[in-house]
Amino acid sequence: MNIVPLRQDDIPAILELMEKGAPYVRPRTTSDYWLYANLFSSTCPIATYGNQFMGAVIAFRSQDRPDDVYIQDVITHPDHRRTGVATALLSSVRDRAQRASSLWGG
Repeated sequence: MNIVPLRQDDIPAILELMEKGAPYVRPRTTSDYWLYANLFSSTCPIATYGNQFMGAVIAFRSQDRPDDVYIQDVITHPDHRRTGVATALLSSVRDRAQRASSLWGG
């Protein structure tokens, strides 16, 4: 499993993955994912294995409290649930947020 930041090229696959989360997770607009990929990619990781998207987290660092992260969506492809994908993605968000916090003096 590879965990990498969300990129623009990933948007169609993320939209398809998010469709599998209904009714709990619903896809946002293409322009929303464009913003996530271009402005928040460090806290929006995706998990892949080969060409398959296994899961994703959409999260944002708080502007009011930079040490805090708001997690908007967590999704794992149905074929990969209960295999540690979501845990690995959330750990990635936590680790990146902690590194960024130490850079900013948090």
